[in-house]
Order: sequence, then C-alpha cells, then structure tokens
Amino acid sequence: EKLWLALTEGHPAVLGGIGAEWRLSLSVREALWTHAVQCVMETLVEGFSRVKKCSTEGRALMSMDLQQVQVGLDRIHRVRPIRGKNYVDSYVKTFYMKEDDLMNWISHNWQHYQMNQMLALVASGIGAKMRARHKGEIIAQIKAHYNLSPSLSSSATGQAASASSSS
Repeated sequence: EKLWLALTEGHPAVLGGIGAEWRLSLSVREALWTHAVQCVMETLVEGFSRVKKCSTEGRALMSMDLQQVQVGLDRIHRVRPIRGKNYVDSYVKTFYMKEDDLMNWISHNWQHYQMNQMLALVASGIGAKMRARHKGEIIAQIKAHYNLSPSLSSSATGQAASASSSS
C-alpha cells in the first residue's frame, strides 16, 4: 500500500495525490509505473493465450478490452513500456493471420513472447482446423525457435519459455 501511495504522489487523480510518506524521485516513479504497466500488458497476453476457443467477435472484444485498459491506465499515469499496448495488440491480431503470415510473424517475434503463448496461437487459431500431423509440424517449428525438442512436456516448455522471456 505504501508503494502504491508513493507511486501516486504528484498524481491527484489517484487517491488525492497522497504519498508523502515516501519521497521517490520522478525518474524512480516513472520506472515503477512503466514496469507496472508492462506487467499488466504481459498479464493480458498470458490471459488471452489461455483462451481455448474464441470467435472472431471474441478476438475483437479482446482488442476493445485492451483499449479500455489502456485508457484507464492513461487516466492514472501515461507511460509507454516496451511491452505495452502494441505488444498485446500485435498478439491478438495474429489470430486473424493465415498460416504463412503467422509463421513469419512468429519467426520475427518469438523472443518477445513465451513459447506457450506462441503455441496457443496454433492451438486456438490456425491449428484448430489442421490435421494432427500438420499441426505437429507447425508446433515443432515453433519449439525449434526456443531450441527445444518437440517431445518435451508442456510443463517443461512453459518453464523454459518463461526463463527465456525473462532474460
């Protein structure tokens, strides 16, 4: 709670600007806000990646939800982290891509997302209508980006991807 109050110091829209107990420099507050917003955006991607089935309308609602989250965060304090709104929006838009475009996007963006999030693009996106063998080939291509054998269990792949995305 004291950290939240310190972050809101100088921001009267949040808790009346209370936070005089901790005097944080502007640069420290900005860094903390940036990190907090980035965590929110990463959490949205993780949540969206866990959706098992979703219609086109559902994906559109995800984009609208993202917009509302960004508006709400901007009302508190406007920051633009590296993994911000565009990070989430890019992920949601991949569900509309065709296989070749998706695989190209994955090859250019795999370092920014966890492997389980990339695999979810196949499971609930293009892979939903693929034959099992072809889907397995696509999954193997994704795992190859993370230098993992296709035979690893899903629990190990999530841990390996988390470790690679946090570095």
